Amino acid sequence: MLRRMVMARVIPWSVWLSVAAVFCLGCEEDKKAANAEPAKPAQEERAQEPVEQSPPHLVIGERGPTVRGTAVEGGKKSGVLEESELLKLRAALTEERKFIEGATLRLIVDRKAKRGWVGAYLRELDSLGAAKVSIATETRKEFQGEHEFLLPSKGKALPDCVMIGQVTEHNGSALWQAKGGTITERGPGLGGPDLAMAQEVFQKNYKTCESDVFITDGANTKDWGFIFDMAAAAIATQEVKVTRALLPSDSQTPGSPAKFD
Repeated sequence: MLRRMVMARVIPWSVWLSVAAVFCLGCEEDKKAANAEPAKPAQEERAQEPVEQSPPHLVIGERGPTVRGTAVEGGKKSGVLEESELLKLRAALTEERKFIEGATLRLIVDRKAKRGWVGAYLRELDSLGAAKVSIATETRKEFQGEHEFLLPSKGKALPDCVMIGQVTEHNGSALWQAKGGTITERGPGLGGPDLAMAQEVFQKNYKTCESDVFITDGANTKDWGFIFDMAAAAIATQEVKVTRALLPSDSQTPGSPAKFD
């Protein structure tokens, strides 16, 4: 007992105060730890971060249209989209409205896609307020593989002298002016329309027509590649100022005035 009293006298009061302060500091840290919110798992934090989407890829393949991975399989025999298929395409494009409205778009189309599918796709882009559309398709080596296509509703403002070039049932060509009238027909060449002969007609017609637009066409069941080639040939024709093409929503009647949506 005496020894403990002696030791208590030996230890200074400043040491006792320091020990007490450290003890109290430890208590305070324990309180803060107890009141702190539990840490969120890293996976949960990542899930809360907003996901930024990029513009969708717009594609029409050999089996039908696609929008950001949503595929719509079209009927090859009819060359048109059934009502349910059209509604599916419309819904997929409507979800992308913020990327379509007022935008310049790029549409990639396979040569084996059907003309009717392309017409339906362009009509939907038109209704959603797209500003411009360029279509990329593999074509003949002497032509460029991507061109601007006016949206279908723009056809109403075209002058009557604009030419329509339609791929016929047997892969020849029927050529006439948008106002209707005389049809110039050309037989098929090797593997498609004889575009060299068609270019001679373009040169004669566009000497007196100041428009830079050519209307390309074909039956809904026709492969898109031939119809794109016709437009590419018009744009590539020397001494012709054509720089853009237009595909009507619906196939035209040869010799009759053009009809647009």
